[in-house]
Amino acid sequence: MTRKLNFLEVVLMAVLIVMVACTSVPSKDAQSITNLDAAITDAIMQANANQYPESDFATEAHVTLKTVQSGSTTTVYAMALYLEFVYADGEFFESGGSHMPVAITFEKNLQGEYDLTEYCMPRDGTYYASSIEEKFPADIVEDALDTQKYILAEMQACYAKAVAYGEIDTDAVLEKLLETISASPAEASNLGAYIDEHAYKFRELLYYGDSTLRYAYARFLAGGQTDLQGQILLSAMRELLGDEDLGLPGTGMAQEWFDEWKSQAVSLRNAHSMKFMQENYPRTAIMLQMMDEKNS
Repeated sequence: MTRKLNFLEVVLMAVLIVMVACTSVPSKDAQSITNLDAAITDAIMQANANQYPESDFATEAHVTLKTVQSGSTTTVYAMALYLEFVYADGEFFESGGSHMPVAITFEKNLQGEYDLTEYCMPRDGTYYASSIEEKFPADIVEDALDTQKYILAEMQACYAKAVAYGEIDTDAVLEKLLETISASPAEASNLGAYIDEHAYKFRELLYYGDSTLRYAYARFLAGGQTDLQGQILLSAMRELLGDEDLGLPGTGMAQEWFDEWKSQAVSLRNAHSMKFMQENYPRTAIMLQMMDEKNS
């Protein structure tokens, strides 16, 4: 006969569910890793291996939120992105992955190597938030719950590795993305409608990071970017520039905006130095270098 649980037992079981919110993943193959960041990368790759359909390439990117050391034990709290890709016809596509906060614990041995002892992930569903609050230090819980805060930089890091692995012609890929975004809706007259209809394709432009910036710079430095594709490209470029767009208003043709931004960038370099631009305006410095090479 099944015994009915009393109220206290129900409460204790609920607490236990939250307390065991992490999944421990023991080290599968001992690695001689003495660099902590490399150990984090290896742990993320181990924890996600063989969980998705067969792919051509797997990689990760992570942002460390906090590191806690106690004796020989180190626990790293990080936001981890893991992605797998397949390649076809000069392009690559995501075939699986995960993005979540993780708590990774290592023991540092006498040789200075980091041995993975525990890899903790939040529970799914109702207990997702509470499991993070239980496992993570209070001062980083907010960041751990915000999966969008670091995703763009992490996606860019993973895409850069995937591009290098597959020797991808990013200019050809970016040109195809622009053609797709600008093709519909045909009846639309404003930029937002095209971007909204192809939101994921537009995000892909951002995922290519510096490759997209270089592609955009090359087209704008050549001049004549006054059509819809120029407006789409400028919109992506400004998102990637962030604070480096120098606060110029977004009015007029895309080429006009770029030319004014370039003029201000040149003035800023002339007032300081190229080294100053590389240290404080690294994305703008890429354009200045390309401009110099074009004019030489």
